[in-house]
Amino acid sequence: MDIRDIPIRVIRRRMVFGDLEAPTETTMSLGEKVDAFFKLFGSLPLSIRNALLVLMTKGKIQIEYDDGSNERMELQDIKSVVQEFEAVEALNKYATLSIASKHEGNITQRVMVQPIYKRKLPNLGGKK
Repeated sequence: MDIRDIPIRVIRRRMVFGDLEAPTETTMSLGEKVDAFFKLFGSLPLSIRNALLVLMTKGKIQIEYDDGSNERMELQDIKSVVQEFEAVEALNKYATLSIASKHEGNITQRVMVQPIYKRKLPNLGGKK
């Protein structure tokens, strides 16, 4: 399954100077929405990833933003609902390909944390 082939309907209500604007409705692919989140956040935060998984497994979600704006998303076709393991696999595959294409192979593949060695700290006037 490719999330670029899953159409979704997005209804957005923006908060402007303390007032909610009239809702705007757009249709796009789930892949396009994931790309928009990458652009907005610079990555795919866990909270957004979890919301997208709920969208793929339940069919609709609503995201409330800190500024009071909200966004409702729903699958265009209820037949696009999938099992959780399929949703995780599809989202991870798309996110990995999306990140890799933007970084053209210059992505960190492995991070190693070195242990901190204990060393004696100087006494700064405390107890001996």
